[in-house]
Amino acid sequence: MPKVGMPEIRKPQLVKATMSVIDRVGLHAASISLISKEAGVSTGIINHYFGGKHGLLEETMREILRQLSATIKENLSQQPADAHHQRINAIIDGNFVGFQAENQVAKTWLAFWSYSMHDAQLKRLQRVNERRLLSHLKKRIKSFVGSRPSRARCAWYCVTD
Repeated sequence: MPKVGMPEIRKPQLVKATMSVIDRVGLHAASISLISKEAGVSTGIINHYFGGKHGLLEETMREILRQLSATIKENLSQQPADAHHQRINAIIDGNFVGFQAENQVAKTWLAFWSYSMHDAQLKRLQRVNERRLLSHLKKRIKSFVGSRPSRARCAWYCVTD
């Protein structure tokens, strides 16, 4: 029987180990064996907490996206509501600074992004991330350009093309 309170320790430990292994050997070579060895746990722990490698990969992607969301929210909270340029930059910066810019995280995110084109669950997570990013940007661009539709279309085209 697992010890009480261990999921709060083991899950982040395994997510971190997953990123480390993906950084070292790539996504396709990142086996349960390598990940569990990196984390210092048995392979059965991965199955216990995540149902297998795919569940662990999903949770790793979710953690990266949670960190991204938290960073963007924090960046936006530091900007005045009417500082439209700064708020747009805060969203963009959130994707390329801090946790997101760490080598392991960037490599893991790129691996997931390419893999998500062929995996339904990871594709869904990527679509959620994309929609969230575009929603943030669209809201800020609308407040920036006001009721000038041609300027709004131009700004939106620049962001999405």
